[in-house]
Amino acid sequence: MSTNTIYEETFAKSDKTDAILVVDGQKLHVNKAVNFAILLSLVHPNPLKPTVLNAENLLELADRFLLPAAKRHLELFLLSSDKNRFEKLRIADKYGLNDLFDQGLKMYTDQKDFYFMKVTPTFENFSDANKVKILDRLFVVLKL
Repeated sequence: MSTNTIYEETFAKSDKTDAILVVDGQKLHVNKAVNFAILLSLVHPNPLKPTVLNAENLLELADRFLLPAAKRHLELFLLSSDKNRFEKLRIADKYGLNDLFDQGLKMYTDQKDFYFMKVTPTFENFSDANKVKILDRLFVVLKL
């Protein structure tokens, strides 16, 4: 049975890593192509601002490096972004961003809006809890 620490698992060599950082004698396999400085700045007192183009990549890194404060900053940014409602739902479900999911869901105001459930395979991958929220919103829209 493996007794790897969370850091060994998080920074393990994979096909996505292309560099090694050595910290206190520990080898950390990382991906240098991603703008890591922006991610780290999110937990800095004077952070750089994310963009609509890099927000999801930064969320992936925040998940990988267990940085919930960075995820919250990114969620707040996405709440005020012009991402469409389905993208907000998809990203929110993938990264566990409840406020963003709720906001995206409130943008569905007509029963025709829920057609995405039939034509979008991504919907099938949503968490059960978020599928329940979608069904509840549909009931509200249908006034059931």
